[in-house]
Amino acid sequence: FKLRKGVDAMCVFDQMAKAGVSADNTTYAIIIDGLCLTDQVDTAKRFWDDVIWPSGRHDAFLKGLCRFGSLSDACHFLYELADSGAVPNVVCHNIVIDECSRSGLRREAYQIIEEMRKNGQAPDAVTWRILDKLHDSRALAVEGE
Repeated sequence: FKLRKGVDAMCVFDQMAKAGVSADNTTYAIIIDGLCLTDQVDTAKRFWDDVIWPSGRHDAFLKGLCRFGSLSDACHFLYELADSGAVPNVVCHNIVIDECSRSGLRREAYQIIEEMRKNGQAPDAVTWRILDKLHDSRALAVEGE
């Protein structure tokens, strides 16, 4: 994917399965990220529907959407997961909260934390570090004004 050879990358993925090599979250994240970065979001969505959704590894798709710059799609997808009965884990929430933090969207980050709590998930140490960075970056921005 880094060489912009998405077709070749997907062939490698297919060969992995044929050789009995199991894909993990990292593999899925690389594929989704690569497809999104090469502007193949529709292919990423099909890959999600056909491969990742059945595996239950939702964080890879969220990470790809966030890296592609589709924060609104990532938020929508996170809410969709919860609405469909799948319980997004804290990692899924942290990915989206981190992207909100990087974008300086404090209110949105806290809305996701509220959604997390509604879904029976509790913020973890990573969540608090992300929020700490958000507050630190906003304090630096105010000082610089």
